[in-house]
Amino acid sequence: MNSNEIQILMNNIKGQLVNKQIAPLCLAGSPGTTKSTTVELVAKQLGMGIVTESGPTLSHEILTGLPDTVPAERFQYSSIDGSVPQATVWSIPEMVAKTLRTAENKPTVLLIDDFHMVSPHLQSYFYGLLLERRLGNYRLPDNVALVLTMNDSDAAGFQGINSAVRNRLSILKIEFNFEYWFKNYGNRLHYLVASFLKAYPDKCQEEETTGIEGYATARAWSSIAAELAIYDEESIKKQARRIAGMQVSSSIAQAFQSHVNYVSALDFTKLVKNRELVNLADSKDPLDAIVYAYITNFIYTIDDGIYLIDLMEHNKGEASSAFIGFVTGELHTKYLSETKLSEGLEYVIDRITSTPMDKSKYPNTSKDKLEKAFDKRVPSLTIFQNIAAEFLF
Repeated sequence: MNSNEIQILMNNIKGQLVNKQIAPLCLAGSPGTTKSTTVELVAKQLGMGIVTESGPTLSHEILTGLPDTVPAERFQYSSIDGSVPQATVWSIPEMVAKTLRTAENKPTVLLIDDFHMVSPHLQSYFYGLLLERRLGNYRLPDNVALVLTMNDSDAAGFQGINSAVRNRLSILKIEFNFEYWFKNYGNRLHYLVASFLKAYPDKCQEEETTGIEGYATARAWSSIAAELAIYDEESIKKQARRIAGMQVSSSIAQAFQSHVNYVSALDFTKLVKNRELVNLADSKDPLDAIVYAYITNFIYTIDDGIYLIDLMEHNKGEASSAFIGFVTGELHTKYLSETKLSEGLEYVIDRITSTPMDKSKYPNTSKDKLEKAFDKRVPSLTIFQNIAAEFLF
């Protein structure tokens, strides 16, 4: 999605909270174009909770609740045999109950994912949900906004929408936006996948197919990255093509294998251990500035952090300054992530941001060593900060 589409999504969500006449928004696009991920990111940016329901798994029970019986003495006069009649009551629909629980604490987005896969006989339930924000006798709270996603291609099984339901929706046709996805999500993936896609963004998405060979999507690469995390580095070098080829096309899987081979040949572990000051200005491949930035994944100790700053100093010239930009981009991403940073990366970030030493952040480093490390001058600090500002903002 581009910035204009994201703004429409944000405005629709915020608008629904104050004006129930605003039609819920449905994002329509090809599979794997990060529709659901974008909704989740936008909800987070707006400080909202999110409840996600999968269209293909919806059932009568989820949408209507379950029936029970209670005595109805006041209708006993209608009973032929004089017995007490039983009336039917319905429990709260599971979808409404889940949303109510989340919305107790904060405004919430109810996301109906893959709406095009909702069974036709269930679509009638959406008349009330979309127009009156209710299922049966139960309403959604006023602090809940509805958002739907669907894949609108023949290959994805799209067979149209009930016209009455369509009339209750705003449908926004969207395209995949690599820059937005990579900045907000993709750059947090396994460094081999992230560096590959950063270097070759055109290989993130392929035309969808229904054949046995897979096709690349942001979703597929996220899954591949998660799977790589369970392999050791040696296994990845041997199996990268096959692991990727289970989900993307054979040609892109082979390109990924070549990338893994190239990165593996650099041996970041050895570079850090030997404190080797590579001069990227001598590189014949401009993509090296991207690839070498992922050395940040191998910076653990204070000494490693000092080495990374020295490596940045060594590449501060105009011909190789892109490396510094990509390094600061990686540091920014890791800083914003929820995972704990190594002491080496904490040190580099503290030095670049001119943050005073805080011993509590470095429990595994002696105070004397830490003071010496912070006393070490960073000659090109202003240059680093200017490059970081240019790359990040």
